Amino acid sequence: MPSHSGRRAAVKYSDWAVGNFLENAAKRPWFKDTLVIFCADHCASSAGKSDLDVTKFHIPAMIYNPTLLTKNKVAALCSQIDVMPTVFGLLRWNYETLGFGHDQLASDAASLPQRAFISNYQKIAMLRDSQLAILKPKSKVSLYDCDLKSGALIPVKTGDASSLAFDTSALYQTASWLFSTGRLKQSFHQAEPTTITTFPKRHVAKPIIPQLLNP
Repeated sequence: MPSHSGRRAAVKYSDWAVGNFLENAAKRPWFKDTLVIFCADHCASSAGKSDLDVTKFHIPAMIYNPTLLTKNKVAALCSQIDVMPTVFGLLRWNYETLGFGHDQLASDAASLPQRAFISNYQKIAMLRDSQLAILKPKSKVSLYDCDLKSGALIPVKTGDASSLAFDTSALYQTASWLFSTGRLKQSFHQAEPTTITTFPKRHVAKPIIPQLLNP
């Protein structure tokens, strides 16, 4: 396909470029000790004209090295925030973090909450199982039952999904607080607020800090 001939040409070129990169990288001496990570951002037209369409955020992600990894597929609901913890798990790193992501290949992965974070330029949201909480400007919150295949949204009463609304607000506000106060530049324990007595000593820090909802 000629250049500047639309999205299909761009996708076809990207497909070729990925294959060409891997083919050439495999010939380099460092490749045998390297994990290659591919992760998309979002699908086309993700902004939309209505509330968030979850189908526009169903994206591919791949951690690749056929000499180091066996084939595996993660079918659980997860998102970009989980990519790096999963990579660190494959590298067998032992660390502490303020991040909210989970290692999707960990031995306890089946017990982890299935959720994904999605957003556009005005709305931020968390999808948990088949329910979606969207935080909007002017402190508005919308709650829906969500069809993951079609993206269809059915409004639900606040009381039926109040925990989802609370958790979504807590996660986003905690992330904002950590960033705006510079705590992400500090070590794990330096960033610990005085209102929290302990953090679990594992690679995933407890993300929900209700005390920070109105700092």
